[in-house]
Amino acid sequence: MAHVQEKFQVLAPPTEVWRKAADFSRWGGWLGLDAMAGKGLGGQFGRVEGEGLGARIGLFNGQELFQILTVTDWIPPERLILTMKDWSVIDATKALSQVMDPRIARHQAAWIAMTATFSLAISAADVVKMTSTVSIDIDVEFTHPFFGPLMNFFGPLDPTRSFLVQMARSFSRKLPLAFDEAQAGK
Repeated sequence: MAHVQEKFQVLAPPTEVWRKAADFSRWGGWLGLDAMAGKGLGGQFGRVEGEGLGARIGLFNGQELFQILTVTDWIPPERLILTMKDWSVIDATKALSQVMDPRIARHQAAWIAMTATFSLAISAADVVKMTSTVSIDIDVEFTHPFFGPLMNFFGPLDPTRSFLVQMARSFSRKLPLAFDEAQAGK
């Protein structure tokens, strides 16, 4: 299993951070996935159905729904968790076929079957200064019957982990910028 965590400060109270963080349409850009949208790997998030706990959030590649994530924890303004169950070989093969030979993609896709969670925790850092501490945790577990245990064991050495680090760092840089943009607009 690969695990990544980033903690950072935002110059806004937790309720304001929550309001922006619950806008899933911005997550693709914050996680740095928007650059992948044209490569068939999904890049934009958007609500598919529901609100709050149990809501289904889609990862889209353009207009095409690529993957579904479910809100499995929703405690405003403190915590939310998005869970992706079984990124399937079919989805992975389709995505990888757009960036490599389809015959190779089918074999490559098998070992990256996975589940993932994106956990966001928000707490008041300084009530006087109206700042919040935000923590994003990303966990990935590979589920292929043969390759999964190997990938989970060697997870810290896997390129997937460095990609998760990039996503978490991107989120920790870009979410605070949403508040800078709001301040500039005032």
